[in-house]
Amino acid sequence: MLNLGLSLLAQERKSVKIDADFAGGNIVVESQDAGFFRIHQDLRDTKGDWFYWCFRVRHAETKTLKFDFTKSNCVGPLGPAYSIDGGKTWAWLKSKGGFTNKSFSYKFGDNEGEVYFSSTMRYVQADWDFFIEKYKNNPAVKLDHITKSKGGRYVERLEVSAQKNVKFRCLITARHHACESMASFVLEGIIAGLLDESAESEWLRRNVKFLIFPFVDKDGVENGDQGKNRIPHDHDADYKNQSIYPETRAIRDCLAIWEKDSAGFALDLHNPTLKRKDLYTHAFRTLGEATKESYKLLKHLENISQASEIKFKLQDSFNFALRIVDSSLKPKVEGNIKMLESLDISNAKPDLASSIGFEIPYCMADNIELSSVNLRIFGRNIVKALYKYYSSAK
Repeated sequence: MLNLGLSLLAQERKSVKIDADFAGGNIVVESQDAGFFRIHQDLRDTKGDWFYWCFRVRHAETKTLKFDFTKSNCVGPLGPAYSIDGGKTWAWLKSKGGFTNKSFSYKFGDNEGEVYFSSTMRYVQADWDFFIEKYKNNPAVKLDHITKSKGGRYVERLEVSAQKNVKFRCLITARHHACESMASFVLEGIIAGLLDESAESEWLRRNVKFLIFPFVDKDGVENGDQGKNRIPHDHDADYKNQSIYPETRAIRDCLAIWEKDSAGFALDLHNPTLKRKDLYTHAFRTLGEATKESYKLLKHLENISQASEIKFKLQDSFNFALRIVDSSLKPKVEGNIKMLESLDISNAKPDLASSIGFEIPYCMADNIELSSVNLRIFGRNIVKALYKYYSSAK
């Protein structure tokens, strides 16, 4: 009887398991039957629908499993992202398994005892810690914490500057919406670009102070929340009146004591809906000097990025702005900026020359497959554009 009990226990341990018990995990398993799983994304604290999910499967070596989402279409145009090394690196499923916008199949290899799947490439605290470790002793880097989240997690603040007194400043934020993880790879590229040994980066460190917040919705990132349309409102909408989240409240406090006499940008990194393929900004929804300064910076980015895989096109941003303002207006890249009458999307970046919200697609930019590699290159191109802008500013 003892041997039989041990045999049954060993068999149970080897049965296929699906869970979200890890940083960034999100899934609800409705049922499973002989290799077929009915699942849906957890929409806790979310108004309406959104598409983020992330789970792992263990003990499925050599098996072919199918996963069917029951709530909504939440599989992107390249299928899910998957990782076979514990979430350290990710690839798109593409032709490795069949998929639709609501389901996918995967054939597990002989040695794939643990595989992670996600609507996008997960990026959490452990990824940030691994990335930033090599820069901690850089004299131009100051890394500390501004507050604790409601869940008791430290919220990082990174300053990059080689001098105390500088002429310019730049605020950079990411993950106002917890699930928008592709933005974090762009942020890595920006930071790496700021801290490399090029003459342009050295000039930026001497003349610009960069204030960077990598995780605005810290709890949401680690808990695997959608973050978008969080009830009663998400972090991106928490700069009006009195902030209800510790992170946004602390960011406002930081900005209040920043140098008031130095011009600068606020760059806010986002991802749009799951299937959008255009990389655009919100920069042209405002009026006046802020819009003109945004145009100068983004024109530099457009020119620089043409030599890279991910190409930024100003026209996409104008098309977006004009759709929002008046669908009957025909977009014009040059001039006529003042026709764009709308509210500033940023309600809380005081005394800054301009606020630019980047919308970086989840899967594809035009027909280019997105990866951590080309997103980091795009981040470096943003740094090159910032150099062109600031070095020619008066």
